[in-house]
Amino acid sequence: MSLHTAAPTAETLPPQLAAGAAAQPQPALRILLVEERVFNVGALRQALAECGYLLCGSVQRLADTLGAVAEQRPNVVMMDAQLERTRAGLAVADEIRTRFGIGVMFVTARSDVPAVN
Repeated sequence: MSLHTAAPTAETLPPQLAAGAAAQPQPALRILLVEERVFNVGALRQALAECGYLLCGSVQRLADTLGAVAEQRPNVVMMDAQLERTRAGLAVADEIRTRFGIGVMFVTARSDVPAVN
C-alpha cells in the first residue's frame, strides 16, 4: 500500500496562502487510523510521516473508535472502508462528525468497483 500525496508546502499552496505557510510552520495534521490489519497500520504510519502527517493513534475495531477520537482529538479520521465487512462504519463516521466535528476519510486497498461502491 502506498500513499502518493505530499504535505502542502509554500511552493504547492496558492500564493495568498503560501506567504502565511512560509511565515508560520504548522503542526502536523493529526490522523487517527481505524484499520484492522496491523501491517497496514505500520505502512500507513510510515507513509504519512514521510508526508509530514502524524498518526496520533490507531484502533482495530469500530467499537473502540469513538473512545479513541475523544482521547486523541485527531484532525481527521482515516477509516478502512471494508472494516468488519459491514456498513457500520458509516454510522460511526456520522457520529464522529456530529459529536466531534471531525471529518472521516474512507480508504480501501481494494480496487474492484463493487467493493468501493
